[in-house]
Amino acid sequence: RISSDGAEMLNQALAYGSAKNRKAIVKSFKEHVGEMALDPDSCVALLRAMVCVDDTKLLKEQLVVPLLSTSTAELAEICTDSIGHLAVVQLLVANSTSYVPKHMLDRLQPVQRPNPKKDNELAPTTKKPQEKRRAELAAAALPGLLDFVEKDVHGLAT
Repeated sequence: RISSDGAEMLNQALAYGSAKNRKAIVKSFKEHVGEMALDPDSCVALLRAMVCVDDTKLLKEQLVVPLLSTSTAELAEICTDSIGHLAVVQLLVANSTSYVPKHMLDRLQPVQRPNPKKDNELAPTTKKPQEKRRAELAAAALPGLLDFVEKDVHGLAT
């Protein structure tokens, strides 16, 4: 389990870090995605990665596949948990005010950093449009989610 301060540090590192730094951070998540999704503090860092990492192929390999390839029981727990379901929702409808609590959304807002090429100017930390990233993540997640629903339709209905 990661501390609240550690999770906030990860969130900030993902928000302001370079693409190379983000890649290293996301790779370190792979073995812990399921437990991070269930933890109120770690979940924010997981959600941040989904909204600020431009490399959706990396996200698919390091976050989406490990999250959705857990056992049916583990994925059912994630999907029905008050915090865990946010990781799944974020894959389908990023930063939705209908699903993600405001205090979490506030920590996921896009950030800007000084532009090294132009003085006194800020530049966004991501290049890929949010809608394109969301569509690519949803496309990566849907087969696994549909497979899960097919396997556990009775468990989800109760």
